[in-house]
Amino acid sequence: MASTPLHSSGLPPPHRIAIVGAGLAGLSLTLLLSRVRSQQQPLHITILELRPRHAQDGGFLALAPNALHILDQLGLYQKLLPQGFAYEDIAFYSARNLSRIGRVKNGDVKRYGYPALRIGRGIVRGELLRAVEELATQDREEITVEMRFETKVVSVSEKEKNVILGLASGEELTFDAVIGADGIHSRVRNLVNGDVKPTFSGMLGIGGGRLDRRDIRPQDLSLPAMFMGKSNAFMMMPTSADGNEVTFFATMEVEERDREGWAKLGEDKQELKRIMVDRHCGRASEWPAVVVEACRSGKADSLSIWPHYNAPILESWTSSSNRIILMGDAAHAMPPTGGQGAAMAFEDAASLAMVFERSDTAEAFDKGVDEWQTTRQDRARKIKEFTTKSGDMRRTSPSVFQQIVKEWIMWLYFKVKGSDGGLAWVYEHKEKCPGDVKVKV
Repeated sequence: MASTPLHSSGLPPPHRIAIVGAGLAGLSLTLLLSRVRSQQQPLHITILELRPRHAQDGGFLALAPNALHILDQLGLYQKLLPQGFAYEDIAFYSARNLSRIGRVKNGDVKRYGYPALRIGRGIVRGELLRAVEELATQDREEITVEMRFETKVVSVSEKEKNVILGLASGEELTFDAVIGADGIHSRVRNLVNGDVKPTFSGMLGIGGGRLDRRDIRPQDLSLPAMFMGKSNAFMMMPTSADGNEVTFFATMEVEERDREGWAKLGEDKQELKRIMVDRHCGRASEWPAVVVEACRSGKADSLSIWPHYNAPILESWTSSSNRIILMGDAAHAMPPTGGQGAAMAFEDAASLAMVFERSDTAEAFDKGVDEWQTTRQDRARKIKEFTTKSGDMRRTSPSVFQQIVKEWIMWLYFKVKGSDGGLAWVYEHKEKCPGDVKVKV
């Protein structure tokens, strides 16, 4: 006997769908839904985005194999590869003496099918956006896509047979389902679950720099590299395909600011440069020359910030009818220290699209959403636990002795876990996508 879904609307699978948010999660979901073939009715997707069409996404992503697999399924991997830096290993060094603590793989073509890819977030979103806009111009019977920018959602209400979105303009739009993919400060989440506020982890990332690899000494320094200092961690990573352009970022403990305060800090490039220089160039005994020189010579106008916020993994990512669904950072935002935020959004999108692929009845859709939520919540919790541990490793060591102890613990961990750092379960995961195809890397 088939099990009864936890949530049930009794309605046919939705075909008029609103996706709130045109970030990595919302755009990838749209493209993945365009591959669904089992729907009895055409899908009509409307994407609602608060920002303007040409809003810029700053910062960089480190896309692991589990993320690249899905981008490959979408036909975007080969387009992105020459726009970023492909690598497999990250070397960990002691900032005290440049001794190497260990090395861990972020990607492995032989084992996982893909390397890792360091690339600008704006580049990835730009390719996704272009693909969605191309989809929107196509005359296809099975799907239509409309994009609306500078559109603010102010209310969400469920009726007997549909969901109504109220916009700041006063307009009301009616859909069969609404997907909240609007990020860590999700408007949809707060309208459905009450005011769920993200909490500041106490950590801030400042990054940029645009250095020339040929100017970095020592020349035989293995990059990407993370330097473990007493007060914080400092990372150097190539970002161009040839490895000649190198950026850096530091993860440090700071006091929280409000959103206006963070925005003001992010715009003050000279202040960001001052913070980096003061923190890393004033303690000759703590940081090696390669870090000191990077902070001094890094270009101020390239610097950006990333405050590390957490949002709780909600008990439910759906409304009682399964017609309002949260995904990506709206459902499980986590700090970037594990390098899995974008990957989790892509995995959410692929697995949710598969629910649509496999659902031809109301019961099948409701059961599919329940199973999707259970499976994704379990993986998100495990990923978040790993991410939290990664962030804790970068926190301040109160003394040199404690710093040395931390380095020895890391050395032992890498020695015991091996080259994958115990993370094979993260990277070898290949989420099934609608219309899965075999691809050559």
